[in-house]
Amino acid sequence: ILLVEDNIRFYSSVLPNLYNYILAQSKNFSTEALNPHAAAQRKRGRPKVVLATNYEEAMEWYDRYHDNVLGVISDTRFPMENITGRLSHVEEGDAEAGLKLLREIRQRDEYVPLILESSEIENRDKAWAEGFDFLDKNSKKFNVDLRHMIEEHMGFGDFVFRDPTTHEEIFRIKSLKELQDNILNI
Repeated sequence: ILLVEDNIRFYSSVLPNLYNYILAQSKNFSTEALNPHAAAQRKRGRPKVVLATNYEEAMEWYDRYHDNVLGVISDTRFPMENITGRLSHVEEGDAEAGLKLLREIRQRDEYVPLILESSEIENRDKAWAEGFDFLDKNSKKFNVDLRHMIEEHMGFGDFVFRDPTTHEEIFRIKSLKELQDNILNI
């Protein structure tokens, strides 16, 4: 998971919650292992979080791990080099850097989940207009919303079968054992 955020206060609070959620999912996944060695292997194979604080660093991480990226969570405003090769004003950053980053990634991969986060609520409409999910950084339940987005779009949580036209949930699988038991029903 690529997290793009330049505000140390914000990423200092988000990263522990993100790690706790990933570790909890990893622990749940490892309980399905057949033996302790397999459980340790599954824990070691858990998703990782990579933090970038500007556009160029984010693209470097994306270029390096693009085949393994589960999703991108990006702030809207952060530093990025302008045409002259200079960084945008560090205190303010580029107001559209997050949108530019997500557009570039979308051009390269049409399926990777992309989430734009911002404390400026007017960015929600911009994100939705381009097909990105949006998280309000000022929301009192930001961490709950983030967890829900990760579960829904990045392959965590239950495996949900949906009707391709209505997107209505048809079946929900919580474990591999449950999948084995219900494969004929599905």
